[in-house]
Amino acid sequence: MQPLAPDPAGPPALARHERLLIGSVLAGNFVVGTCGSMLTALIPDLSRSLQVSVAQVGQLVTLSGVVMCLMAPLAPVVAQRIGRRQLLTATLLVQGLALLLSAWQTSWGGLAVARALQSVGPAVFTAQAAALLGLLLPQRVGRVTATVYLGWPLALVLGTPAAAWFSAVVGWPWVFAAVGSCSLLATAAVWRALAPFAAHIPPVATTPWRATAAGVRSCWLTTAMALAGQLVLLTYFTSYGRDVLHVQPADMALALMVLGTLSVLGVACIGRVVDRVGAPRAVALCLGLMAVSMGAWPLATSLPMTMLVLTPWALAGFALNAAQQARLLTLDAAGGARNIGLNTSFVYLGQALGAGLGGWWVAHHGYGSLGLAALGFLALAAVASWHSGAVGGRTF
Repeated sequence: MQPLAPDPAGPPALARHERLLIGSVLAGNFVVGTCGSMLTALIPDLSRSLQVSVAQVGQLVTLSGVVMCLMAPLAPVVAQRIGRRQLLTATLLVQGLALLLSAWQTSWGGLAVARALQSVGPAVFTAQAAALLGLLLPQRVGRVTATVYLGWPLALVLGTPAAAWFSAVVGWPWVFAAVGSCSLLATAAVWRALAPFAAHIPPVATTPWRATAAGVRSCWLTTAMALAGQLVLLTYFTSYGRDVLHVQPADMALALMVLGTLSVLGVACIGRVVDRVGAPRAVALCLGLMAVSMGAWPLATSLPMTMLVLTPWALAGFALNAAQQARLLTLDAAGGARNIGLNTSFVYLGQALGAGLGGWWVAHHGYGSLGLAALGFLALAAVASWHSGAVGGRTF
């Protein structure tokens, strides 16, 4: 392995390929984000087509969250054995084939198996791609990492609304087929874009667990509780729009696009907030904004009011993940790659917990009080965040 040159411009031979690399990884992350987030938009159509309840379809979100939670920590281990380039392209390939498989399913059980296989993309690709680009382009790590992570809010802006609209017009199997085909195209693009960097890809480094800062554990818990609070409500947002507000598919797609645009804005601004006031205060700000949305949920009696209620969440939801990663790097720089990978696992753990509880809540209490359940999780996240700051950088 040859290390990258310290010149900010990078090796001339590699500099010509950097833009292609960043663009390819961003495209891959967009497809991964669409795969990960589109299921919530498809819940109404899947419920009707498969003849199961909304809550049962929502359990697919829980299932994928559990699978992603278990797979994310294994990614560095697999990368040590097969290499980072192979890991990234293999995850996109498996995701694409699983999405194509989903298009042929006619039962909840078959779709559950296919969804579990799809989960390899969101579980592995985002965190490992961002970590790799940070190592390959250390002189621009902040800008590069932020660009890669924009794939998720962009998926909410474009991918998820498109999935909702196409599902209503031509059927959900075509949505899975389309996203699966895009995943296969992204596989080829990422493999080719990484080829000029093959000699510069460093091996996965490991650090002893005893050197991990104690505050990292509470930081992980903050992530899990915050995501659970969001997904309790947001998993069933499209179902609420259909069953309670009687929103048309085109209007729902537009609403998702607006929320995604606000999320892009939030991610774009959070870096400056972290630099100005520090990651802990940025996390507190995000939790506060999300709590405003969840507390105001009873006011969401029409689509315009629902959009207004969810605006603070949209600005803070994806931004929280970026702030949390900055915080992890501050708490334990040596174990940053491992800690960020495990933080991804806690993201999906929280999603699974929130989607599962949300489905139970809808079945027993309806949609109107979902915000109350979400506030409980956000309160736990705030306590964990405070504790992370209190114990600071102390090690095990």
